[in-house]
Amino acid sequence: MNVKLLVQIQKLRPQLRDSNGFLYAAPVGQVLCGFVFERIRGFRRIWKFALPLYDRVEFLHLGFSAVVGQWEGKAMTPKVEAARFVECIANHEPETYSWADPEKFLSISERQDTLGNPWNRRGAALTRIVLGDASAAKSHLRILLDDNHIDRVPCFRRDLEQIDALLKQGVNPARQLLMRWKKQTMARFGLVPKAGESC
Repeated sequence: MNVKLLVQIQKLRPQLRDSNGFLYAAPVGQVLCGFVFERIRGFRRIWKFALPLYDRVEFLHLGFSAVVGQWEGKAMTPKVEAARFVECIANHEPETYSWADPEKFLSISERQDTLGNPWNRRGAALTRIVLGDASAAKSHLRILLDDNHIDRVPCFRRDLEQIDALLKQGVNPARQLLMRWKKQTMARFGLVPKAGESC
């Protein structure tokens, strides 16, 4: 993200931090939530997003996202563009930041219209583990492990098989793995943990 634009946005929303163009509300809990400001020649698009940090994440992505605004137009000063960005996200902030709670995150990851996406179902399965619901997690994992399309993504099946094996020992071993992944993810992207949490 353009540094001048980021400075202007943070004047208006001091809680927002930047990680690879993803503006998230600090401090971070279990699920990273915030906004992406996509800027392409003469076109602007703003996304709201959520990303479970307890998944093995190599890069930040918009798997759990929706467009909240877009416009075309000439270049603006960073101050004017920041004001437009904040105006666009204002009505979406309460809902978006609520997704930091894993139970609220389930409201987007388990929607019927999104479960066809393996990443969404994976997010739902992992969230069920975090919440201690091994039965629902196993149900999601069975569907995913029966899907040959997941083999297109490196390590996708391996991760799921590892989680499935740990769930056979109980929800706590699987949850411990997810907390290790969370720690790795937060370190990889330089995210700020909540007070009292080491990650």
